[in-house]
Amino acid sequence: MEGLARELVNKINTMRREEGFAVTDRIAIQIQTTARVRQCFEKYREYICHEVLAVDVRFEKCIGTEWDLNGEPTTLLISLVSEKSKV
Repeated sequence: MEGLARELVNKINTMRREEGFAVTDRIAIQIQTTARVRQCFEKYREYICHEVLAVDVRFEKCIGTEWDLNGEPTTLLISLVSEKSKV
């Protein structure tokens, strides 16, 4: 599970770089995935959110980037969180 959490962090940070987000930008994440990945996320929520600077995470259907996380099909969509919504 810990390896899966690190893989999730890696994929989200790859997406951050590809989108051109600043290192300090806070993000919102939508995740469409398997029960195993969701369980992993819940177990390592604090670590994952800290590493990717996520302030909002939702598990729901989304149209985003498809990844294979150690055999678990996952779609991720990230978006920049505005300064106003951080308050």
